[in-house]
Amino acid sequence: MAYKVVDVSSWQGDIDWDAVKASGVAGAIIRFADGMYVPRDSQFDANMVGAHVAGLHVGVYIFSRAANAAQAVEEADRTIDAALQYGVDLPIYIDMEDPDYAGVANEVASAFLNRCNERGVKGGIYANLNWFNNYINANAFADYPLWIAQYNDRITHSNPGLFGMWQYTDSEYVPGIGNCDCNELYVEYWNNGAIAPPTSVPQPTAPQASGYVWTVWNIQCWANICNYGAPAMDDIDGPETAQCVANGQRAYGIAAEGLFGEVTQAHAEAQVRGYQQRLKELGFYHGDMDGIPGPQTYQAVKDFQASVGLTPDGIVGDQTYQALFGNGTAGMTPEQEPVTLKNFTADEFKCKCGCGGDIKNPLKLKIQQVRDILSAETGKDCQIVITSGFRCPDQNVRDGGVPDSLHLSGDACDLYTPGMSAEMVDRIARIAQSVGLGTIRYYSSQFVHVQLYPRDTVGD
Repeated sequence: MAYKVVDVSSWQGDIDWDAVKASGVAGAIIRFADGMYVPRDSQFDANMVGAHVAGLHVGVYIFSRAANAAQAVEEADRTIDAALQYGVDLPIYIDMEDPDYAGVANEVASAFLNRCNERGVKGGIYANLNWFNNYINANAFADYPLWIAQYNDRITHSNPGLFGMWQYTDSEYVPGIGNCDCNELYVEYWNNGAIAPPTSVPQPTAPQASGYVWTVWNIQCWANICNYGAPAMDDIDGPETAQCVANGQRAYGIAAEGLFGEVTQAHAEAQVRGYQQRLKELGFYHGDMDGIPGPQTYQAVKDFQASVGLTPDGIVGDQTYQALFGNGTAGMTPEQEPVTLKNFTADEFKCKCGCGGDIKNPLKLKIQQVRDILSAETGKDCQIVITSGFRCPDQNVRDGGVPDSLHLSGDACDLYTPGMSAEMVDRIARIAQSVGLGTIRYYSSQFVHVQLYPRDTVGD
């Protein structure tokens, strides 16, 4: 028997879980976080409560950014801790799809699963067909829950029986949610008993602070960057700074005393390190990944904000956070206004038929970012060719597009660069994802489809 399971995150917004349950969905896999150094998904707690109250089977996943085994263990601990706040009866999955870490996929997966074993929970691996074919030795992990993404009429992996769950689409309509990822589950994991009651689980090692002694200015800088208040950065301790410390402590789930001690510093450094990591990936931060808030980190946030049209105040508020880790369109140029790009003409993005249809400005700005980052990485001016931009219905038919193509709404483009190779397909896709775009990689056709909505799949 196959059970229908959805997987969701903050992308889906508020969910009516009773309606989801009534539609025949049996379970939900809920995103905890995107990497180990960032706050939990903004909808995680609401989704965990809602899914449980509705009577669904529940599991959790983390989008992995681990570069080695030690970081994979940290990701496992954070995810397990969060899952056990509510309880789960489906596995805790590591989501492996960041191309930067494909070369260490087996090492990272093994460390994550071993840590799950040590803590008495059932860990599993999520990846697409390309990863299971080329980066992850699925046979080596046959004893663990494996979850494959392949948008097809069946699983075409050489050993399809390895997979306990199959994500067959990223756009099926589900009452109470809208369009979302949908899966078939073939294993009744809940029949193995509760995965891990909190009382039976050993406590993880608490985060450790660095040996650096924070000044009052560092604390004030952290409070500003992390949006726990906006104290004057005058290096003078006082009630305003203490209140900001208490705000941060509440967010970290520790005693809100207003005193900045070693435990608070450990949590604060982990959060700041997450921002530094993301800003470094995007080319805005060039300092050490030390978790210590200072002028470089503060300026990097401001530079990033300016690049996406947000007020450069150095504060990672909701809009800045979404631009960093979400779809990244907040605050950009309105779609109806003309936008000038240094490397693209206005006509390059328009419909080939001459009807004047154009793609949306946020997508144009992000494609320019992709070109800038690609050129910086390679040390030369890399041309990006728009092979297909906006499509009117007639042009979509001529191009062989699917009936609901995002090109029709101006939300997608196809990119090519001279001398395209499989390695370059991966590189452009990685950069596009780093600026908040979804991608489909076409290795045989040698182009990358980019879109304003999250996706990471292989087209051919």
